[in-house]
Amino acid sequence: MSTASVSCYAALDATTARVVSKSDWYVTDESTFTAHTSFFLPKKDKTIVLTHQSSQVESSPYLLSVNDPEEIVITNVRRLLDTQNDCKAQSKLTQRETSVLKLVANGLTNKMIADRLNISVNTVLSHRKNITAKLGIKSVSGLSVYAIMNGIISLPDA
Repeated sequence: MSTASVSCYAALDATTARVVSKSDWYVTDESTFTAHTSFFLPKKDKTIVLTHQSSQVESSPYLLSVNDPEEIVITNVRRLLDTQNDCKAQSKLTQRETSVLKLVANGLTNKMIADRLNISVNTVLSHRKNITAKLGIKSVSGLSVYAIMNGIISLPDA
């Protein structure tokens, strides 16, 4: 973990820090998460993955950017604590959306997904739009982390 991220998290106010410490959250970086999925997957609802992407690009509830200003990090931690249970209810994907997500997370292009699922590219785009709307995740890397954390794909699949 970089020094910048440590200083951001050290600056949490006392109330937020107490909630985080009482909740037994696991904070890790993307490479450690992917290297130790057998540990983190059972604890996915209590795991925060630190990333170098800007929070303006990525809005996954379990991803926090270490490059954001301190105020944004604190706001995102509070949002995560407030909405951790709401996220499950919002993120109900259909079976087809889950199939598309699995293929996106494995790096396939829209055309490749369309060919594999025997659907049009426009249908793939519609499914991806629905996935983004339901999950609030816009990037392929964010979708990949979500897919791993929710057991949609495993590392040997990736």
